[in-house]
Amino acid sequence: DGSGTYSDGKVSITVNGDGSGTYSDDYLSVTVNGDGSGTYSNSTTGESITLDGKGSGTYSRAGVSITNNGDGSGTYSDGTISITNLGDGSAIVNGSTISAKPVPKAGKVGTFPSIDAAKPVQSCGTVITLEDSVLFDFGSSELRGEASTTLTNLATVIKDSKAPKVQIQGHTDSVSDDAFNQKLSEQRAQAVSSALKSNGVTADLESVGYGETKPVAPNENPDGSDNPAGRRLNRRVEVFVPAF
Repeated sequence: DGSGTYSDGKVSITVNGDGSGTYSDDYLSVTVNGDGSGTYSNSTTGESITLDGKGSGTYSRAGVSITNNGDGSGTYSDGTISITNLGDGSAIVNGSTISAKPVPKAGKVGTFPSIDAAKPVQSCGTVITLEDSVLFDFGSSELRGEASTTLTNLATVIKDSKAPKVQIQGHTDSVSDDAFNQKLSEQRAQAVSSALKSNGVTADLESVGYGETKPVAPNENPDGSDNPAGRRLNRRVEVFVPAF
């Protein structure tokens, strides 16, 4: 519908599709209401602008203050000069009345352009993640008896999908050395592959082990202490079904 948002931690943008929206960063803040009104502020320069979209508005910066009432009248002050325009052809400047043209109406705020609809992202495949505790005892590549139901259901899903190729990926945490983890991940991937074949999966099954090289969570906390929750997530088998 032309709306959207963007944020990178410093800049935040919201576009609502009707021309309204907001922009903010470390210094600027802009609000566009879509009806000609809006606000602007700059914390670096001290500037502040407000427009109501009907001809009135205010401006201020470093001791300067301007008010436009939208009917020809308005005020200006900077600490030295004080002007009040009465909108009737006269104005008062530092207490003295003079002839002056009415103040023109303030302009309107523009609108944000609408955002083009994002094109659908083409899927490269589907990943099914199985925690190692569902399939194996700690440090073992021998399938647990309780894993049979999970693997039977997984085999049914793969067969029903008619996927021609499936990759079984083994992953570990960082406990033990690299060589042990690499071998364990390969053995676990192969064990799952063999079980799927035993359950009637005829797709081309490729088993591969990545050891501890592709964690999905930190194995340690920022202070260097152990992170059991993170390690548990890293000990997993992923079944990747490429798009076909």
